Amino acid sequence: MKRDSCVPFAVIRRAVDAEPEAIKEIIRYFHNYITSLATHSLQNEDGEVEVVVDSILRQRLEVTLILAVLKFRLPESI
Repeated sequence: MKRDSCVPFAVIRRAVDAEPEAIKEIIRYFHNYITSLATHSLQNEDGEVEVVVDSILRQRLEVTLILAVLKFRLPESI
């Protein structure tokens, strides 16, 4: 899936129906955004700034996304 494109509707429909591969595709689409939200700058003991990804926060954001997708309801007419 291209980064500048949207998630295809067919993928969304399959993800809402709890298809694991479609959910993985949604997570891949949002991977960079989720990683940026979980990234922090920390100062180490030497006073240098390190950029780190909080893996627990990243996983929590992914779980939140999955739960939102599974709760999402599409109109019957689509």
